[in-house]
Amino acid sequence: QVILANHFSDGGAAQLHFDMFRNLFPLFGQYCKRPENFFKHVKEACIVLCLSVGSAILLRNILEEPEEEREVEDIKHPTLQSTLHELGVYCLAPCDVLMLLKLRVSWPG
Repeated sequence: QVILANHFSDGGAAQLHFDMFRNLFPLFGQYCKRPENFFKHVKEACIVLCLSVGSAILLRNILEEPEEEREVEDIKHPTLQSTLHELGVYCLAPCDVLMLLKLRVSWPG
């Protein structure tokens, strides 16, 4: 909820990533082996918010593509899930990823 209530610049996304991976996860690491497993959505939100501008634009274009164009699965048109899995995003739905991309304030043009 904290992430969805804000907009993020590149610096803000990097700070969120730093705070999660260098502070929160190690803090919980004292009590369990893989604390990031308890914060999968936050971890994946950090991945999406920290994408380079070019990758974010490509991902946004794929996610905004009409469904009819996505029905044909071949090498040139991978599925949405396979695209997200390539980035390390397994729990977030495509609509959630698109919502996160729209929270970025650093779009060219």
